[in-house]
Amino acid sequence: MSERFPTPRAIVAQAMVAFFVLASAPHVNPDSTTEYLAMSVGVQVVAADRALTSDAIAAWAEETEGYFVFRSLERVVIRVPNRLLGDLRSIIEAAGAEVVAYNPATVDLRAELRDLDAAIASRSEALEQILDFVDEADIRATLAFERELRSLNAEIEAHTGRRRELLNDVAYARVEVLLSMRERTIPGRLPSSFAWINTLDLYRFIDEMRAGDYR
Repeated sequence: MSERFPTPRAIVAQAMVAFFVLASAPHVNPDSTTEYLAMSVGVQVVAADRALTSDAIAAWAEETEGYFVFRSLERVVIRVPNRLLGDLRSIIEAAGAEVVAYNPATVDLRAELRDLDAAIASRSEALEQILDFVDEADIRATLAFERELRSLNAEIEAHTGRRRELLNDVAYARVEVLLSMRERTIPGRLPSSFAWINTLDLYRFIDEMRAGDYR
């Protein structure tokens, strides 16, 4: 049985996927700042009903073009469009909970996105140079070209995937809400049904017991 080698046309077809991904991806504008800020918020909440509060936060995310990543009685993680972060506090309070800490943060992703664009472009140029020679290559050269094309495609796909992840971080703020139960306040001094105990100081009581004066 003769061994079948990939044809140059098949290799070209595989490589075209990388070109399509690169051409459809918008490049980073180095003069833009706010367009490439990833926003996040850490919130600590005291709730009388943690299940109700958790469900309300997750439902709000899904109703406002966002989604929830994780949900439990102790923690809720959601992703929502940046423009809706101003409504978060009111949504939590409407669920009967109290916000005790609200910590926003931003990360500028322009540098990493520029590096990814440069990495994709350089590997695509190398891929294009290989394609210029592949039609005239013999079997041995074709196999070498195929290995290089597959490697370049894998690198481009990895960089492109990371780029999509970062752009998602820019479009959707990450919100993590930590939930704790509202505890009842315990009075510092519990009154006794015996009036004489309520008027007695603890240390005086101990001293009188030791001296034998207590009657």
